Amino acid sequence: MCGTYAISHLEARLEIERKLERTPPTTTKLDDGYNVARRAINTYSVEQICRCFKLLPLCFIDLCIRVNISLIFNKKPEFSAIFINNSLKQFLTMFYLVKVKDYIRVPPKMFNLSKQEAVLTNIQMNYENYISPDFGFVLNVVSVYFVKEGVIIPGDGAGYYETEFELLTFKPELNELTYGKIRDITDFGAFMDIGGVEGMVHISQSMDDFVSFSKDKVLQGKKSGQSIKVGDKCKARIIAISYKDVNNPKIGLTMRQEGLGKLEWLEQQQQTAESK
Repeated sequence: MCGTYAISHLEARLEIERKLERTPPTTTKLDDGYNVARRAINTYSVEQICRCFKLLPLCFIDLCIRVNISLIFNKKPEFSAIFINNSLKQFLTMFYLVKVKDYIRVPPKMFNLSKQEAVLTNIQMNYENYISPDFGFVLNVVSVYFVKEGVIIPGDGAGYYETEFELLTFKPELNELTYGKIRDITDFGAFMDIGGVEGMVHISQSMDDFVSFSKDKVLQGKKSGQSIKVGDKCKARIIAISYKDVNNPKIGLTMRQEGLGKLEWLEQQQQTAESK
């Protein structure tokens, strides 16, 4: 691989080792998902809109529909009309674009790849699906800004490259509203995909009703007759976040409160209110 050189001088070697061991990655929050979406819509940039959809696919349950309709009729969508209420805005503000500067280790077996390709592959291996209380959940690597010349440390053999890159992260916040899709249902509740991250709705929090579970993986309300099944799109509120086990963090959700639940129910409620 081009762009690496070996350090033979003891002091230089110790200095780079100190840097690699003691210098944590530096991070800077660039923007949140709401502002990314706002700029895309206001500038009517198809490229920017597609970038939004790629970065935040599950966040745009409502937004995709509205923007696509506007594109079909070749009209610039009004930003205020897309975000009729603040719930989608609140959801999007939990997504961040984060700039990171770090030393990326490239093992010798990858020296046959180009510098950019090898570094990107190792960033993805190290950072995608990474979880921390500070970062939240790293969803994917958006782009690599630059890769400096690599350094090979004797006794290791790998190349270390000072690199600056951009990540998409999701940091859930207590009491914020979130949109998602039901991924699985068990006898104790429903698991919801809320944008590359999973939250759990306990059966007692699935609706304001006495709820039963069927073997067909359906939660059914006794009085209302309302049901929740796998694949349903829902709106929930975050009521608990725990990073006690960083490898398996817990996000608790509720849909009992007014204005929450399956989107189909909320649409029906809105139509009923408008007809009165």
